Formats: sequence, structure tokens, C-alpha cells
Amino acid sequence: FLYNPRGHAFLRIVAVHVTGDTRVLLEDTSPSTFILHTKHYMHFLPCTHELLWTSERSGYHHLYLYNVPASFHDMNELVGLALTSGPYSRVDMAPCIELRRSVDGGLVCVLEQGDYQPLQDQVQWQPPSRFACPGRDGVTLIFGLVVFPIGYDFETRLRNFRDAGFPDRKLWLESLAVKFPSLDLSTGGVGIYGGSAGGQNAVAGLFHHGDMYSVAVADCGCHDNRVDKLWWNELWMGHPFNNQLYAANANATYAHHMQPHQHLQLTVGMLDANVDPACTFQLVQALIDADKDVDVVVFPKLGHGAGGSAYGTRKRWDFFVRHLQGNEPRHSTTKQTGGGGG
Repeated sequence: FLYNPRGHAFLRIVAVHVTGDTRVLLEDTSPSTFILHTKHYMHFLPCTHELLWTSERSGYHHLYLYNVPASFHDMNELVGLALTSGPYSRVDMAPCIELRRSVDGGLVCVLEQGDYQPLQDQVQWQPPSRFACPGRDGVTLIFGLVVFPIGYDFETRLRNFRDAGFPDRKLWLESLAVKFPSLDLSTGGVGIYGGSAGGQNAVAGLFHHGDMYSVAVADCGCHDNRVDKLWWNELWMGHPFNNQLYAANANATYAHHMQPHQHLQLTVGMLDANVDPACTFQLVQALIDADKDVDVVVFPKLGHGAGGSAYGTRKRWDFFVRHLQGNEPRHSTTKQTGGGGG
């Protein structure tokens, strides 16, 4: 079985004998933490008694082949690269999967070669555009990308791209506005939206960066990491538990920071089995205690991601139209089609 302790500092494959005795077959350590739910892969090959295992111990995400129960199988590595002269992946290039030798980097064969030219020819699709600019220290580069709508006209001025982040992201957004003048930051407000951890960040953007954000919508946010599930929050907040650190990151702590010109909508699914709805309602109470205005949309029959339902999407759009554009949304009807799984 796979053993991942609190703190996520190492991973172990442990064998259990019928007698109850155990022994460690494999251990992988990390100076920081393991992101087990998205970046780790393991697969046992019963015919050869070998184990495929991913690790970033070399500084790169590589695939290793182990003997079971022995150690490394001649340190064989399978390394995937995108294109012969490019990095591992590129958002602005068609996917290319290659098999290369770890000894000398030589190409064994091309496993798959993608082609997005038909998308460009048939629907005028454009690949994302990469960019980079210095962060708050003036040195460290922050990398980002822009995803353009299909058929985007670079000579057309669009006013609906108003997403940004916090200190570093504010700088790259301003840099992006120089590259794409159609991104207008000079008029109106800037809105921010997120769900789950993104909901927590959307509210934090409103509370801590009021000079940029005037409108925020947060769906099923984990607004206090002490209330949300243990494993995910300790992955980022660390272990052992530090209440002062957690309190300093809880949105309710800063409810009094909300400014008169700002507007906030909170959506929550009462059947949320991922993030406890109490996260949202504790924030609502903190805003009430601070005498701040907040719009709350409750979904009694939906779970995590309830704000992504048809009704939740309309409520979010209407909120931004009302408080960013200054217009009352046109009347519309919404047929509830579900959404927001637990």
C-alpha cells in the first residue's frame, strides 16, 4: 500500500505479509512536499514484477522503473520531451510525444505528433500566447499565458477581460495591457472570480487589494483552512498545525477590510462534501459583525461547484454586469440543469 504521512514529506510503498509483518519496498522523499493527487503516478507490472513510479527528485518530473522487491532496475528512466529542440511542453505548439534515452538524450522514436492546423483553418483558432514579466522584486520572472476567444480580432477593443491576481499578478496584468491595448484597466473596476480555493483567493483579493479589485464572486470557498479538510490544507499550510498562521490566512479575520465601493457575492452548495459550507457561513457572519454588505446565493440541492450551475452562472454574470458595467442585467430565465457534484 501507499503511505503518505501528515506533512507530505515522503511517500512509501509498504508490503504487508499475511503474518502482519511489514517492510518498506520503496521510499521517495522531498525537501518540500508531495502533490499526490495530481502529479504522482504508480503502476505495478505483474508480468515482470516491476513498478512504474514518478518522482521529481532530479528536479524534473520523470518516470522510473523499479524491480519489486529489489531496488532500481539499472536506473532506467523514461523521459518525455516536446519536440526535438523544445522544452517538455509548450502551450503554443502542437503536442509531440517522444521516447528518449536517459543516458545520452538520443531520440528512440516519435510516439505521437499532433497537428492543430485544421483548427486554425476551420474555426480561426489561435494558440495561447506566452509572456513573462518581473514580479514584485523586479528580478524574478512570472510566466503567464493568454487564451484568446475563437475568431479574436487583435484590432478590436474588448472590455470583458478584467481578471488579475495579487501583487505579482497586478504587475503582469499591467504589462499585458501594454502588449494588448484592448485590455482596458483605466476605466471601471476589476472583477475577480474563483471557486473552492479560488473562492478563498477571490475574497482575499477584495480584502487585501482594494486598489485593484472592486467586485468579487466566490463559489464554495475554503475561506478558513481550519474548517476545510485536513489533508489538502496541510499540504500547503504545513504540519504541525500553527493556529496563528491559519488565522492569518482566514478571510473572516479581514472582513472589516471590505471597502464601501466594493461588492461581494458568495455562493454555496448545502450538499458540499468537499469544502464544508460552514466556511462560507462563518465568513458571512464575520461580514455581518463588521456591518459589511454581501450577497449570498444558497443552493440547497447542490454540492461543491454549485456556482457553476446554470443558475449560478447567470447570477455571477448578472453581478458583474451590475457592478462592473453599471448596467442592470437584461431579464432572463434559466432552466436549472444541475451541476455542483459533491
